[in-house]
Amino acid sequence: MPELAIQIKDLKKSYQDVFALKGVNVDIPKGEFFGLLGPNGAGKTTAISMLCGLFEPSRGGARVDGFDIRDPSELHCIHQTMGVCPQHDVLWEDLTAREHLLFYGRLKGLKGKALLDEVASTLEDVKLTFAADKASGQYSGGMKRRLSVANALVG
Repeated sequence: MPELAIQIKDLKKSYQDVFALKGVNVDIPKGEFFGLLGPNGAGKTTAISMLCGLFEPSRGGARVDGFDIRDPSELHCIHQTMGVCPQHDVLWEDLTAREHLLFYGRLKGLKGKALLDEVASTLEDVKLTFAADKASGQYSGGMKRRLSVANALVG
């Protein structure tokens, strides 16, 4: 049995009588790419929000890298493990790409040379090395999107 990156068991979220998520079960092995697809209102954002600890499940549960999403003491570990790229770019226009990645890398517990190496590597991965020290407010739409992806990947 492969080691699991994410394990979701009967995950449900309801608001009074309305179900935002009706019971998801999925195991995602480590090293696997997984896409969460569905129509508007299917519960994709709700599911991700619960995996990140933003919403508490109504029923069921999940583990991210072995950490329980229902255990408040383990949420910090999940935040250090998981990277989320929301559908809208969350960028500070005055910060450069490098400054964004330094900030998010520190949130994930990186420091010193490991942080600097990770930032440099991530900038290369998303092809933003050439604009690493330019304010993100001056970026094109595609560059902003790549920076958002980099923010999720760093660490």
